[in-house]
Amino acid sequence: MKQSLLTPQLRSPSFIDDVALIVTGPSEKANSKAWERAARKAWSWGADNVIVFDNPKTELMHFHNKPTQYTSNTPVTLPNGTVIDPAQHLRWLEVWLDRKLTFNYHVQQKTAAATKALKIFSRLSNSGWGLSAPL
Repeated sequence: MKQSLLTPQLRSPSFIDDVALIVTGPSEKANSKAWERAARKAWSWGADNVIVFDNPKTELMHFHNKPTQYTSNTPVTLPNGTVIDPAQHLRWLEVWLDRKLTFNYHVQQKTAAATKALKIFSRLSNSGWGLSAPL
């Protein structure tokens, strides 16, 4: 069967306890509906294999390449009725993702963490009892 650009496509990369359902398609609304169908299948498979998905850890993001940040923010409904609203940023496998995949938010988060660590080491090396700084 030939794949159409108008039909959402589904991929599901998984790592230990991190599972992603990635849907690509012509619109957020079509993608959300396709994601809901895929989620029903995943929840059914989980029930058959005694696996429970953690609702509070479920996140949604609509990636796009539109020139503005505007998207319709179409939510999805999980098979148990929980509604998931799209996030502006989400972390997957220690990488912060944003809607346009610019990674600006990721760089901000990592820079803030590095600055905090540097300040801690600086305080330790400047005290009379801590680490001595090389001359």
